[in-house]
Amino acid sequence: MKKYFKYKAFYLLMASSLFTVGCTSEFDKINSEYTPGLGDEQLNADFGQLVASMKLMQRGLVHYNLGVYQLQQNLNADMFSGYFSTSNPFNGNNFNSTYFMMDNWNERIMITQLEDVLNKKDVFKAVMEKTYPGYNFDKSLAVMDIVKVISSLKVSDVHGPVIYSKFNKPNSDGSTDFDSQEDVYHYFIADLNKAITVLQSANTAVEDKSVMKSADVFFGGDAIKWMKFANSLKFRIAMRMRYAAPADSKKYAEEALASPVGLIENNIDNALINYGTPSPIGGVIYDWGDCRSGAPLLAYLNGFKDPRISAYAFKATDPAVAGQYIGIRQGIDLKGDKTFYVNYSVPLADAAGGAYFAPGNQAGRGKIFTAAETWFLKAEAALFGYAGAGDAKTNYRSEEHTSDLQSRMYLV
Repeated sequence: MKKYFKYKAFYLLMASSLFTVGCTSEFDKINSEYTPGLGDEQLNADFGQLVASMKLMQRGLVHYNLGVYQLQQNLNADMFSGYFSTSNPFNGNNFNSTYFMMDNWNERIMITQLEDVLNKKDVFKAVMEKTYPGYNFDKSLAVMDIVKVISSLKVSDVHGPVIYSKFNKPNSDGSTDFDSQEDVYHYFIADLNKAITVLQSANTAVEDKSVMKSADVFFGGDAIKWMKFANSLKFRIAMRMRYAAPADSKKYAEEALASPVGLIENNIDNALINYGTPSPIGGVIYDWGDCRSGAPLLAYLNGFKDPRISAYAFKATDPAVAGQYIGIRQGIDLKGDKTFYVNYSVPLADAAGGAYFAPGNQAGRGKIFTAAETWFLKAEAALFGYAGAGDAKTNYRSEEHTSDLQSRMYLV
């Protein structure tokens, strides 16, 4: 697929190729965010610049900056999925929720993928080659390839074609070619396979182990968990190909099911971003008051009398609906005032290991992949007769139980 519109292409090309014309400005940006006032000598101790790049890359998946997160995800996929909504009548109630699509909002997920994820790996490699020639960081680079797939998959599932294999490889006119979704799904699988192979190696260089341990905000440098994560992502991608490319879907899914590295099937292996700060989702909900529960989610939970509802939302305090779990519908007139629906149900994400976001929570987390999804995918694969998928009903019940355990509802 061609081509990225010129003015955007030029802007993103410049952002994504800083390291080729001089790494200093991008390094300074990273340094100022993580280690203000320190020079190169101090930053290079304990591989500081590499650690900073890798951390920022991971934390950009569900962006740590509230404003970026709000456009990257909250006022887009979060709303359209029905999980969240907003009480804020942005732009005079003419915005995504009322299907007045905001281009400068909707492109944010792609800008974040290119600048805050893909570019960070290029920065990492530039620092590595300049400052640590001859050192081995293969496993750190493999982890960063997995992160690249996560971010780019999200963009592709929103926009279709995506800049991936041609990133930082501009045409002579300054534009950058997109990969079609068909092509990029295969690139994702190939990159995940390569990452798993690298992580399977029994040998880890001392410097690589140091960076992994310091920079990994998911698993603290645990390569085994990263392999499960990568293989689970492969399984996710394979099942999403089921109708468009059934033969490839079956092939890749059965590879993932048979892989000795395993899948995320237990909540202890859940892939969660550990921010080390309050969650950006919590900030948009509790600090800004811009995010409330979506009506579709609470309608389902209420309708099925699902006891997990208290793990997903607080009861409304609005006098008209006080004491009920009531979300905000998409597309409605928000009455021109942010306060009109602000006391409808506030989102919550309670979990056995602690809430992902909650008022006053200083250790926020971002959910990327959980065991419940694996069991759901296995149930789907079993329905299609994929080898190694097991029994559909058993898998679905395992999904329910795993989800219940995750949300602290220990049901029989």
